[in-house]
Amino acid sequence: FRKLFKDRYEKLEKILKGKMPGSWNIDKLTSRAGGKEVHLIGMVNRQWTSQNDNAMLKLEDTTGEKPVVFTDDNMSDVINRVNTDEVVGVVGQLSDDGNIVFGNELFFPDVPSMRSPSSAGRSVEAVLLSDLHFGAVEFAYDEWAAFVEWMCHSEDAENIEYVLIAGD
Repeated sequence: FRKLFKDRYEKLEKILKGKMPGSWNIDKLTSRAGGKEVHLIGMVNRQWTSQNDNAMLKLEDTTGEKPVVFTDDNMSDVINRVNTDEVVGVVGQLSDDGNIVFGNELFFPDVPSMRSPSSAGRSVEAVLLSDLHFGAVEFAYDEWAAFVEWMCHSEDAENIEYVLIAGD
């Protein structure tokens, strides 16, 4: 389990490093002078709102953890949508004592699609069904009969070319 998270972290970190060159490991931030711009990448350990209504994240990487405060009200909506265990990048300023980062920008990895979506090259209508339970006690025969009747006789269903049924 730990190996899976580490592998996921390292792959997403590599994507973010392409957007944020010069990012630092969290344990190295304390050696930087306060007030300097820092770039860090980490996994979200916690997300909350401070007593002063600032959006907060606690980021961790393989070397440590660091709280990040976002004082810009425009960032609150973005921060509130961040999930625990999500890997993000932050650009901000290090506090004078080096214990906190004041975040200015938040970056998400744009995970590349492994393939291009298929296309029919024309407008196609389809019906998608699942969990029908054919042959089981739970099978809803009356609803199925109504669906078949609709498919065969309704003007709304005239252009449907495909019925895709997902099941076990």
